[in-house]
Amino acid sequence: MTNDRSTPVVEPVLSQDEDGPDHKHDWKYRTLTGMLGYLQLTSRPDISMATHQCARFNSSPKLCHKQAVRRICKYLLGTMDKGIIFKPDVSKSLKCHVDADFAGGWSSEDTTNPEAVLPYTGFVISYAGCPIYWGSRLQIEIALSTTKVEYIALSVAMCEVLPFLNLTEEMRNFLPVRDDEPKFFCKVWKDTRSCIKVAESPKFTP
Repeated sequence: MTNDRSTPVVEPVLSQDEDGPDHKHDWKYRTLTGMLGYLQLTSRPDISMATHQCARFNSSPKLCHKQAVRRICKYLLGTMDKGIIFKPDVSKSLKCHVDADFAGGWSSEDTTNPEAVLPYTGFVISYAGCPIYWGSRLQIEIALSTTKVEYIALSVAMCEVLPFLNLTEEMRNFLPVRDDEPKFFCKVWKDTRSCIKVAESPKFTP
């Protein structure tokens, strides 16, 4: 490891840095972020947010973006022996953990950029105790409260969960499953009480 920071994401999050210095050498930034994107989708969810931040600036990367990509690569180099260990537990069904970050990209140095206040959505979908799909992405609208941010994140995650529920139902036809489970279900974990109230109350439908 080149330093004592253990993750590839540190504050502040990346911005356009329009007045910042350009990188000196011509190199394939977009290609590299694409490779990192494939890696984070298949086996390294720990670099998802950092990779997403870098990929946002594929059209005109600055020196700070190049340094961020190098940091991810150094992190991967120092953690080549790490990965996902699958220990399936057949007693567990589909689960989803979802969270949001309200205006986490805002900084006093970039107050005129509306994208700086877009919230982040993060979720992990697991089956039998094993992660099978995850994501880290910006929400497409500016929300004015943490409740709305969390509810949007919950909605985005459920759009990913529903196809998995249908898939697991279809898999029952040709894979052995427990007889004491009458139906596949998904347990969703959320850490914001106000968002849970909105999701559970029929007054707020749809």
